[in-house]
Amino acid sequence: MKENYLKGFDGTAKLLQKFRNLVEKCDKELLIILEQNEMEIFHFGFRWIYCLLLREFPFFLSTKLMDYYLVQDINPGTLAVYFSTALLLKYSFRIKSMKREDIIMFLQSLPTSHWGEQDIRLLVSEAMALKSIFKTLD
Repeated sequence: MKENYLKGFDGTAKLLQKFRNLVEKCDKELLIILEQNEMEIFHFGFRWIYCLLLREFPFFLSTKLMDYYLVQDINPGTLAVYFSTALLLKYSFRIKSMKREDIIMFLQSLPTSHWGEQDIRLLVSEAMALKSIFKTLD
């Protein structure tokens, strides 16, 4: 994890590339739409990966998410890639119908303020399913 936070953010850059690759494998149409709207994974993914998605949820859910980072036998940064992909895919249909400005605003302020523990558990389950399907990311 140390290389994620050192000068140059090389570790984070590698994780962002993994994030992009995973989104491309799961929903290429979404990635194309994002890129057609001049939205690169980096634009929103840097904050998601760098902060391990903890800023995207209410505090009480961030602590639950942190529990998952601590109990999994996988690098937290890589786990954040799976979580981020699952989160982005959750909103794929909605994003595909938006205009560029709306996509930017949406991805900078996800509608997660009303989420509960069940929503985080579902996100984690979806991320773990992605992990089992795409084992090469580890």
